Amino acid sequence: MSSLTRGTVKVDIRRDSASNFTNTNPTLKAGEPAFETDTKKLKVGDGSTAWTSLAYVTDVSLPLSGGAMTGAITTNSTFDGVDVATRDGVLSATTINADAALIYGMAALPKAGGSMTGHITMADDVRVTFGDAGEYIVGNGTDLDVVSSGEMNFSAPNADLGITSGRDLNIVTPRNVNANLAGNLNIDVDGGEARLTDDSETDNVFTPSHDADIATKKYVDDNGLKTVVVTLSGAQCTALHITPITLVAAQGSNKITLVQDVVLFIDRAATQTSAFCDLFVSYAGSTSLSGSIIKYKRRFMYGVTTDMVMQLGEYTNTIATSLTGGDNQKVAIKVDAAITSGCINSIKCVVKYYVYDNS
Repeated sequence: MSSLTRGTVKVDIRRDSASNFTNTNPTLKAGEPAFETDTKKLKVGDGSTAWTSLAYVTDVSLPLSGGAMTGAITTNSTFDGVDVATRDGVLSATTINADAALIYGMAALPKAGGSMTGHITMADDVRVTFGDAGEYIVGNGTDLDVVSSGEMNFSAPNADLGITSGRDLNIVTPRNVNANLAGNLNIDVDGGEARLTDDSETDNVFTPSHDADIATKKYVDDNGLKTVVVTLSGAQCTALHITPITLVAAQGSNKITLVQDVVLFIDRAATQTSAFCDLFVSYAGSTSLSGSIIKYKRRFMYGVTTDMVMQLGEYTNTIATSLTGGDNQKVAIKVDAAITSGCINSIKCVVKYYVYDNS
């Protein structure tokens, strides 16, 4: 009877360099392994496929077109020039999907946080929407619409705020437009008109909030002659002996306001019983008869029992004691004694004036 002796058997699989396998292009038997010594890759034959057409055991490449993949991909290679390993948190022109093809020349747009460099160019009539369909920006190469269903806020705390348009600049909102400026608001219109309108389409209405002296204003230019309309409330009328109300703001260095006419539309509530209340329109709100008074009404509304449209009379007086003393002075309205409290609902002041360059 024969016997088997226990021993060690060494099995060597077929091996060679990748280039040699490629050059000889062998066809491996079914189940026969072959190992590339330089690339450390392995192929297993099927008995019919030549080496160069045989897939590596470790090859899990995706099809060039069609097909589907499940599971995660970990790579330190690049796709279309983008290093996926280091750009995982970035959307760029090579990583956005086909629906984002409307964005051209985009450098690198972080998914969250970070900064973006380069320009974004949108195709015509494509909207950038914020939050809901009521807030968006859309342009077509000629017009640009910035639409908001709520307030519109323009803020530049540390820089200039520039809004430039080659055509009309229209800001329409059912609520407020807030421009928070640390400096001046400059409106430079080349060949057109600067128009601020209210809901009633009254031309050129402007209500500044920075000056408590100024009520609703209206500017209309006519060959250099300007008209300003300022409406005083009942409370402002009651306090007019303490707080003058500005009718025309100071016009700047070397500019003097030459008032031509002042008409008051007085909505009376009760009889004015103070016989010592005189009304003045003057530079800087003066009520001194030796001061810079322009228009004057003695015993203002004293004993009057009806509403009144009143044209103020001229007052010949010294405006200033130097040739430039009247420059850059605001024009204000004031009384020298208290108006009977509650006797006036409102006064609409219409002032016509020129601005003279005294330089």
